[in-house]
Amino acid sequence: MNKIRPFVPKFKKITQFQVHFDKDGNMLHYHSRFHKPAHEEANAVFYDKLKYNGYSRFSSTVHILFVSDKSGRKFSMFISDFNDIMRANLFNGQFVQGNWCYTKKGQVQGVRYFFDPPTEI
Repeated sequence: MNKIRPFVPKFKKITQFQVHFDKDGNMLHYHSRFHKPAHEEANAVFYDKLKYNGYSRFSSTVHILFVSDKSGRKFSMFISDFNDIMRANLFNGQFVQGNWCYTKKGQVQGVRYFFDPPTEI
């Protein structure tokens, strides 16, 4: 009989880049030379409670959409990062809260849950 192994999230370091936002403070899906952001922020860890707001198709990818419970800012998440949240049982069907940072795949950016680095014993 196969044993089900518990999900152990993989710690990912923060990549340093400028995150792009629109004039309302919402995260942009991507950046190109034709679509300039209203402002930029350095990638950093932040605490927030995000509310599920559906999903969208963008180019050839699917993004999970969230809205900040405290600021109302909108974020998108790669489906692979959402899968990590689901497997770690962090999503209660409406909200997920914790530490966040941003990630980038090519020119497309998204928010991701920042799993704590492993502690040494």
